[in-house]
Formats: sequence, C-alpha cells, structure tokens
Amino acid sequence: MTPEVITFDQFAGVFAHWTDQVPIATTTEISYVTERDPVFVPPRLRVLERGLDSAGLVVVEARAAVGKSMVARYLAHVTGGLYWDMSEILAGHGTVWGRLAKTFGTSGLPAVIANLMEGRALLIVDAVDEAELRSAGRGFDAFLEELGELLAVPRRKPAVVMFGRSETIEYVNLVLESTLQIARLDIEEFDKPAALQFIDHRLDQRAKVAGYAAHRHARATFERARDILLNALEMNLSPDPDSFDDEEIRSSRPNWRSERSRAFLGYAPVLESISDYLDGTETGRGSNFYVRLASDIRDTLLRPAATGGAHWSLLRSIVLHLLDREQAKFTKQAREVLLAAPAAYWQQLYDRDEQLTRILLRTVGREPSVALPAGFALDQESTYRDLVRTTLPNHPFLGPTASFVNVVMRDFAYAWALGQPDPSLRQIVQSAVNRETYQVSPMLGRFHLVAADPASPPTCRAEDVGLIYESLVAERSVEKRPALIISRLPDESEATMVLGGNDSTASLVRVLEPDNGLRFWRRLSNADVIGDLPVSLGVSGSSFTLGPNVRVHASLFDVPARYIRVSCRPEDQVQIFANEGYVSSAFGHHEPEVAIKGAGAFGVHWDDIRFPWVQHASGPPPPPEVDERVLLGDFVLLNRLTTALLGSRGTTGHPNMTTRADSRWANWRQVRWVSTSPRFQQLLAYLSGCGVLDVDGEYYYLHISALNQRGIWLKTLRTRALTPAVRQFLEEFSRSVQPAEQA
Repeated sequence: MTPEVITFDQFAGVFAHWTDQVPIATTTEISYVTERDPVFVPPRLRVLERGLDSAGLVVVEARAAVGKSMVARYLAHVTGGLYWDMSEILAGHGTVWGRLAKTFGTSGLPAVIANLMEGRALLIVDAVDEAELRSAGRGFDAFLEELGELLAVPRRKPAVVMFGRSETIEYVNLVLESTLQIARLDIEEFDKPAALQFIDHRLDQRAKVAGYAAHRHARATFERARDILLNALEMNLSPDPDSFDDEEIRSSRPNWRSERSRAFLGYAPVLESISDYLDGTETGRGSNFYVRLASDIRDTLLRPAATGGAHWSLLRSIVLHLLDREQAKFTKQAREVLLAAPAAYWQQLYDRDEQLTRILLRTVGREPSVALPAGFALDQESTYRDLVRTTLPNHPFLGPTASFVNVVMRDFAYAWALGQPDPSLRQIVQSAVNRETYQVSPMLGRFHLVAADPASPPTCRAEDVGLIYESLVAERSVEKRPALIISRLPDESEATMVLGGNDSTASLVRVLEPDNGLRFWRRLSNADVIGDLPVSLGVSGSSFTLGPNVRVHASLFDVPARYIRVSCRPEDQVQIFANEGYVSSAFGHHEPEVAIKGAGAFGVHWDDIRFPWVQHASGPPPPPEVDERVLLGDFVLLNRLTTALLGSRGTTGHPNMTTRADSRWANWRQVRWVSTSPRFQQLLAYLSGCGVLDVDGEYYYLHISALNQRGIWLKTLRTRALTPAVRQFLEEFSRSVQPAEQA
C-alpha cells in the first residue's frame, strides 16, 4: 500500500499549540524556538504507520543530512513546543525528569509536566540518534523505558515527537511498540517547487553576506543555467537519456520527471551542492556569469552515462568543477605575485589534490608542507604560503570555523582521502568517523566508489568496508536494506563485496588487504560474510547493532565495541562462526556486554567459548546438500563475471553482432580480473555447457534469452539479487561439479 503523504502544515496541525508557556529558569539544551528560520522550506512527510491523531508517541525518521533538525526546530516554532537537542546528552535513567527539572526549576516543573500529560504542550526530541551513539550500553534503553512510562497515560493529543535516523527509530519502535501506540513518519525529499525555493533561499543567504544577489539581478539567465543543470542531472537519472532533445534540455518543468529524480534532486545536500555551483555572489558576477555557466554545463555535464550511478558521477563532476574554479581564481592571483620560469607548471599549482590536502588538514588545525611545482624558485615559497593562508579560509568547502561547509564537501574530501596512499590522510578520516558524534551520509560511499575507473570494479580497503557499507545503505530503513555478501575464495589476495538493491545501492567492490581484517563500524544487517576473513565489530568503546538476519563465517572474530545489541525479531537469525576462534580486544580489556532485543535466534560457535558468549553457544552449522558458503562464493563469481559482460551497452560495432544480437559481450582482458581460481573456470565451463555463455576466440558472449528461459533477467543481475531462480541455477552448478571434485 502506498504511504499517505501529508504537508508540514497538516502534520503540525495534529499537535497542541502551546501559548501559555512556562518560563525557563536555567538555560539548557531544552528551549523554545522563538524565531523563524529564514532558509527553512517545509517538506512533506510520508505516514509509514497510521494513527497519528491517537498516537502515544510520534517518531519521524529520515536519512542523513536531510534536514531533520530544521524540521524539528520549525515544528517547535509553530507549535510553541519545547525543543530538546539531545546531540550532547548521555541518556540514561532519570534523564527525562532530570533535564526538565534543570530547565524549569522546582517551581515550573509541575506546570510543564501537567501540560505534557494532558496533551496541551509538545516536547520535540531531536538528535535522538546522536544520543543513542553517546549513550552506549543500557543507558539509552533506560531513557526509552522512562519516556514510555511518561507517555503510557492516554491524552487528547500526542505529547512527544522524536526525530532521528531510521536505524535508531527502528530500535525505539522495537523497545516501545509493546507498550505504546507509535505513529511513524519519514521526511520526504523536496518536490520541484520546494527544491527551487531551497536554491533561492540558500543563494539569498549568500547574497546577504556578499551584498550582491546575482541570481536575483540576472534572473532570466540564472533560471536558464539552473534549468539546464537540473535537466542534465535528470537526464543521467533517466533510463532513456537519449530521449532528451535540445528543447527538453532547455525547458523548465514544474515537477520532477520521476520519483527517482525526486529522491536524488530533492535531497537537501545535493541541492546545497547545486546552489554552490550556481553561486554568482562574487563581485562582478551577473548575467555573463550565468551565460558562461550554461555553456559550460552543456559542454561538460550533458553526457549521459550507461552506468546506474551516473547521477552520482555528475554530482562528483559538479564538486570537481568547484575545485577547478578555485584553482583558476588562485592561479590568476598567483601570476601577479610569483616569479616563475616560462615553462613553469602553473597547472599543478593549487590543483585538486593540493586543495583537498590543505582543506583536510585545516579542519584538524594543521598546515601541510607542499612544495612548489617545477619552474618556481625556492625563494618564492614564503610568498606562496602567504597567498594560500589568505585564500584558503574562503574556500567553498570550508565554513567560518575551519570546518566543512556542508556534508557534501565533507564526504567528498573524506572519500578522496580514503583512496590516497598517504596513511596520515586516511588517519584523519578514521579519527573523525570514530567519534561518537559522526553521522555517515549516503554520499561518502558513492563518492569513494564512483571515483574509480569505470572499466573495472571499484576498490575499498578492508578496514573501511564497514564505513562504506553503512554509507551505501544509509538512505534505507533497516527492513528495506539490501542484502550484503562479502566473500573470499581460497588463495585469493582480495575479497569481493556484493551489495544488492536498485541502481542507487547495487555495487560490486574489490576488497583490498583482507588479511588486515574486515572492520564493521556501527551496524550490520541482512548480511553474509564468508571465507578466510578476520572480522571485527565496532569501534573501541562504542555500541554496535548486529542484525537482523546476519551470518558471519570468519577465520578470527574480534569485538572492540563495549556493547553489542543483537536485534532479531522472531523470524530472524543472527549467527557467528569463527574457525580460528575469538580474539578479545574489547574496551578497557573487558568483554563486551551483549543484549538481545527480540525473540529471534542468536548463536555463536568457536573453540573455547567463554563469557559473555557461552550463553549463546550453538553447535557447528550442519553440512547442507549444497554448502551455503560455496553457493554464496559462486554468486560473487557470477556477479563479477556479469559486471564485465554487462559493462558494454550492446554489440554495436562488433563483427558478430548480427549472429549474436541478443548477447552482451566482453573480451578476455575485461574478464581476466574476475578470478584465476579453478572454481571460476568450472563456472565458465558450466555456463558454456548450458548455452548461457559462448566463447569465441578472445570474446565471451552472455546470451540474454538463455538466461530469461531460466527465469533470470538483466534487472536481476544488475541489482545483485540472489533470487530463487539464481539460487537454483547455482545449486545445479554446485551439484554438477561435486562428482568431479570427489573423483
């Protein structure tokens, strides 16, 4: 059933509007919001679980950086309710009553409680996901239970609205659903009119600082450049980009062309990047700037790509354009003050890598030592450093306090750093993301993977797997997260990560340095991890949520986290097996605390199981007819092969296109990266024997019609889905090779 969508005004109208507010006695993180946010654009909300009017608790979820806090604060503004920012709170027993008492004092507290209990006032609890991360252990559970007691008494209107990320809201639901009626909503991405309003509001704020609003003074040329840019992005989101003719590119449409366009272009961080790209507030910019910008967009960005992540590639191009624009501005200034030889490498001065290095180090209070390129005298370095010190603080990636201006720029810089050979740059990112206040967004993983050569699968270091995985699934609620498979075949130096889903999440990634261990960061769900792989759960001193539906068959198992929350409903399973045993590196050399939430099955198995795992010990997995680990490994091989074969859009230009019109093909060089293992050679032979794969000299042909006859479709292969038809096909392959292996 399609969720009901309501406006913000309809949502706010459900709650009491408190006019007789109790005065605040002491300034705390609980406050009234008296001023309207000038850049706020009201979103719409999807009603995921009905009963909003009669709910004991209302929870609002959203993916990272979508603007939850702006919505929460504006709700407090229009209702006169209490806004509680929990981002710095260590939640536990007594937190609700204690913080209210601290804020209103003994004289005001009774009136506040009475108004909340009777539904005449509203408490808006924001950043509950950050409070969960800070409150490792049972403290967060105690906070929820206390809140449940407050809300158990019926009242005429809901008294508490809670805002957080999907994972935290799912956990709140799991803990409180048996005692409270919970209405659950999520924040919808902006529709087209709201998105255009968002861009204008952001540029208006820039204009107040600069004193010049180019997007208002040169409105016609601004709108033309804006529309071409949005159309370019929509073109790369379309399944048929060739349908965009010149008129379609130039035209302004009142609505997004598809839900897919709204999900991407209505996402606040993407709109922030678009606004930055369209920023014409610098002195001298006006109509000519937007004319040139429109021309640049047509020349550089209107290139439809055949890959499912083309829109992320285009967003990356927009961010890179900002870096190139900064380099051009800097070089113009540098030519006026630096002495250089005629053949000096000006194009290497303040290039992308140098800018990103300097930006990253500036956010941690450090300054890099970057040598001038060839052709510049050594005595020019001090002049160069002075110019950088003057220019860098105004970089579009940086905010006023030497921090990143927004999550897009932050995650772009972090993704770049994770791919660098310099370990000191990677260490900056790892230190930042390990802080309990860091929240991953959907963009980090996309930027990290889309930067790779499209001719071969992207790569990721094993130590970063958990972070990249959580980024790729950050926009999905727990129950809708795609399946993850990480597999390593015997004697291979790399592992492979396969993530299912649509073309926004479906990924096949080469995992480098797997012997260093897969480190999962904060959460793992709907996952199979198999092969000779060390596996580590969590960051030292942190909480980790495991489940639902997880099977880990590792070599070594390690838990640095101090608190493990196993989430499994009655129909779920969470299983951990470790061939070589368990290694303790827990917080303070103490074993982690393990808590089971839900009535599903949780089991672990390795030699010499001790506290706290022994109470969850299970026997070794029974040998099935087809070893599930082998089947999943075969599924990874099939994905790697079809990725190479589906990389071509067709057989156009190939001499055998007439006889193989239904095929996708690749040459042996494109297939070579898949695997050199005997198992892969057996799979190739089986595919050939089934008529699915044809080998002609150096070319491999995948016959689409032969796959369709087996109930396997191109869409299935692209989404990395282990469907019943794919599973049956791989089971048949596994049985076919077993006799030969036994012989």
